[in-house]
Amino acid sequence: MRNVNIILPNIIEWAITRAGYDYQDYIDKHDNVRKWACGEKQPTLKQIETFAHTLHVPLGYLFLDTPPVEEMPIPMFRRSKANLNIEVFDMVNIISDRQQWLRQYLVEEGAEELQFVGKHRTDNNAGEICATMRQVLSLPIDWATKLQTTEEALNKLASVMEEHGVMVNFNSIVGNSTHRTIAVEDCRGFALVDKYAPFIFVNSKDAKSAQLFTLAHEFAHILVGYSAGIGDIDIEDSPVTERLCDTVAAEFLMPKSLFEILWVNNHGDFEYISRKAKVSKYVVARCAKDYGYISEQAYLQNYNRWQQEPNPPKKGTGGDFYINTIRRTGRTFLLYVNSALGSNRILHTEAYRLAGLKGDTYRKVFASQYIYR
Repeated sequence: MRNVNIILPNIIEWAITRAGYDYQDYIDKHDNVRKWACGEKQPTLKQIETFAHTLHVPLGYLFLDTPPVEEMPIPMFRRSKANLNIEVFDMVNIISDRQQWLRQYLVEEGAEELQFVGKHRTDNNAGEICATMRQVLSLPIDWATKLQTTEEALNKLASVMEEHGVMVNFNSIVGNSTHRTIAVEDCRGFALVDKYAPFIFVNSKDAKSAQLFTLAHEFAHILVGYSAGIGDIDIEDSPVTERLCDTVAAEFLMPKSLFEILWVNNHGDFEYISRKAKVSKYVVARCAKDYGYISEQAYLQNYNRWQQEPNPPKKGTGGDFYINTIRRTGRTFLLYVNSALGSNRILHTEAYRLAGLKGDTYRKVFASQYIYR
């Protein structure tokens, strides 16, 4: 039996590269780790725990003889060819864990399945799927144009989805770990489909109009019953299902009848139409192409030109701590957890784990004015 304090060199290298570091560069900067890898020195258990925490590796994995095979639980479409992004991987697993708990809780509570989940197939017509989305959410075609800001539209759509049983998370970090950011290019959002507890994750680091599109896109995933996520990806490389959900989202946010009014009345002004409808210029251009107002070539030219433009700096100071905390985990999910805690269905430690909060913070969140709004 191997000494409990020995980590094999192949495991050390795996843990370092898994975390996204260059192995040689890492051991050059961390002499202790270099000595462990070449057998000059054995780490203490405390050092091993620190190493695991620093690289976000489950402690038990460091004592294996061979690295475990880790695969993303859902398809994650992005431009990067790297096998695994551990920030996205861990976030998917955190939400999957919450989903499994909530599903069991709702079943035990006698909840019924959500009939719209998986109602369509991935080979169905985008118009039919969009019609179902509009029917389920009960929003008129011009709902977003009546709101002042894109943020209002984003909050409105998320709130309506949660009213219909979909858990929505806006986050850009792993859980509440502010030092573990999730890059937009790696993940704009994902959907985890379930008949009782569907979840949507939206990267809150993205532009508000992009978040709105992602939210609609991921709801389309729930309608077709296909769990997946997406980051930055070239249009030509986008899988068929992603293109379908893009089309559904664009048609939902910018239906043809509304688009035609805005396009004609504003002489094809991408910027104005974008602001009015609370969508990005990309969505306006896509709709102009799909509805026959511009050619495929003109669409791609605009798309590629806008891709080269610098992103405007984000405004704001970070917002209220309690609002951000609630949005990261999801108001409805937090209320379910607290309800289970109040009825002695779970212990405090389980409630804190599911919410991703420490006890004191958990209590402050539920004492705040925002949680029951």
